[in-house]
Amino acid sequence: MAEDKEGEEGQGQVAHMEEEDLLGRSKQDRAALEELCKRDGRGLESLLSSLSVTRLKELWCSWQLLAAEEAIALSSQEDKAGCSSSSPSASLLSALARLAGCSASLAAWKEGTAAEVPEGLRQTVALLHGLLPSKYMTYFITQRLIIHTGSPFYTFLFPPPAPPPRSVAYPLRCEISLACETWFVSGLPDRDAFVDNAIIFLLKRALDSKATVRKT
Repeated sequence: MAEDKEGEEGQGQVAHMEEEDLLGRSKQDRAALEELCKRDGRGLESLLSSLSVTRLKELWCSWQLLAAEEAIALSSQEDKAGCSSSSPSASLLSALARLAGCSASLAAWKEGTAAEVPEGLRQTVALLHGLLPSKYMTYFITQRLIIHTGSPFYTFLFPPPAPPPRSVAYPLRCEISLACETWFVSGLPDRDAFVDNAIIFLLKRALDSKATVRKT
């Protein structure tokens, strides 16, 4: 029994060391960051909840810089030839959005004070929130809302446009929207400023002709 307990403790220490090594490398190594985010939601929250506020602030200082670099790269890719949701930039930003969502819920629950929220986390959520709008979005939603009024006159004046192509970064935007929702529900600083684009995105998704109804 004693040997089994020592063996379990040894395995736990090894796992902890591996997690610390992964966290350390994730500050600069994109592959390590994506590996970190392969955990399910509970696993990721469990890992983040084991960290001190100071450690979270340190990590988010680095993750914020990665987010800024990848957002610039993503914008460049979309301007040139478009990018897929599996592109390196979109994939890494999805990982950061997951981290932001999990960290946002922890920040509110862990300390109960907005002053403890890492500034790097807040800046990252602000940056991600800014990626949600697209050049099609406002016009497309307006047209759909007019059509849904059922007025033939307005439908004649404003015929429905051809549906815009589903954004190549659609999965990424879903992750960002979820992070913004979590930030808002957690009552964190600037929550009203980080929800507008998420609402627009969710409205567009709900009005999409390909939208599916989720059964509860």
